[in-house]
Formats: sequence, C-alpha cells, structure tokens
Amino acid sequence: MNNLKLALVLQISLALFIVCFIKRLSFLDPVIIKNPRLTIWSLTHLTWFYIMGKVCPNNFLIFFIMGIIWEIFEKCYGKLTDQEFYWTSNGYTGQIYDVAMNSIGYLLAHKI
Repeated sequence: MNNLKLALVLQISLALFIVCFIKRLSFLDPVIIKNPRLTIWSLTHLTWFYIMGKVCPNNFLIFFIMGIIWEIFEKCYGKLTDQEFYWTSNGYTGQIYDVAMNSIGYLLAHKI
C-alpha cells in the first residue's frame, strides 16, 4: 500500500473515530484564541495535516479537497444530530478556519 492509500485509510479511520467518540473528546473544545476563534480542535487540524504533508508530500490538492469534504460532512451530520453549531466549529467561519488550519499544517510540512 503506498503512502497516499495509507493516508486515505487513516483519514477515514480518524473520521469514524471522531464520530464514534466525540463525547469523550470534549477536552479538545476549549477556546485558545477568541478572535479568530481557535480551539484545541484547531491545533488537531494543523497537526494532522502537518503529518499528512510529511507522509504524502505533493498531494496538497487531494488533502485540501478531503478537508472540504469533511467540513461538508460535519455540516450535514450537525444538522442531522441537531448540533450544527458544535460540528461546524460555530458556523461557516469556523469551517473556513478549519480548512485554513488544514492548509497551513500541510504547507508547513513542506517548509519545516
């Protein structure tokens, strides 16, 4: 299995883990910076995509699209569970910050 396939399996596994264990992950909810609103979850986005950038360099577009797909999933899942505000990191602005943190993490992997 090449690195990209492994990374995709890890991405899907992580997504399933988050959905299944979200209640046990509340320690990631605290706000670190109020404006722009960043939580410990934001740091997990940065860290995870940094790792993906190291494992799968030169695949930025694929990971960028996967990040957007995850945010769409969170929006839909949030509506289904009546927790849209939580799942979207406080709305569209939070989702944009999440995608930005993904991108920063991935790009940092190429700079460091």
